[in-house]
Amino acid sequence: MDRAKANFKLLILALSDDPLDPPGYGRYGGAQLFVFDLGRYLVRVGYEIVYISRKSRPDKPKFQSLGPLCRIYRIAAGPEEEINHHHLFLMMDQIHAGVGEVLKAEKNFDAVQSHNWISGLVAIETGIKPHYHHVLSLGRVRRELGEEKDSSDHFRDEGEFKVFGEATHLICATKDEAVSMQKLYPNIDKSKVRIISYGVDNSIYERRPYDTSNFIHRAAKRIKERF
Repeated sequence: MDRAKANFKLLILALSDDPLDPPGYGRYGGAQLFVFDLGRYLVRVGYEIVYISRKSRPDKPKFQSLGPLCRIYRIAAGPEEEINHHHLFLMMDQIHAGVGEVLKAEKNFDAVQSHNWISGLVAIETGIKPHYHHVLSLGRVRRELGEEKDSSDHFRDEGEFKVFGEATHLICATKDEAVSMQKLYPNIDKSKVRIISYGVDNSIYERRPYDTSNFIHRAAKRIKERF
């Protein structure tokens, strides 16, 4: 995306990751923090951001304005509670209907960005181009690691193939992630893959230790710093 372009309007589909959820709320992981930080940065450099997420609690407003350049819509899809995000595929009709209603009110987008396979499929249906799909996780990597199977695995596999095939750009956080994607999904057009690393404050975070002794040394270091 060209940051110098004035009045650039971006749709961010984060159907399973409400950017205003606190860390760890009702789910594992922290993708919602990434989605929030991305939008905050883009607003600071002049982009207009429209989020679409799911109304996952009764107390969440359907619409929030976060300033002149940022707003969030929460569509009705399934129960107003936190659910396993893998199972959003059961609510695709409601999701498409809800997103369609938002797009009647919000027009003239310059691009769309999606953050998981469900959001990626919805992004395809919007017809907005270019479509930037950010790879936050890969279903086939889960299977390679022997993680617990889920009833959505078959649908996710088909969905990821469709998204990877039709998205304009595929964004990975690391080279290893890009290599895994190209290895496990061999039909991907490699020219669409871009690696954009996460920003990390090295004064706060350290690399994960590779063995138990390193973990003990790191823990001891933090205790020493605290006292």
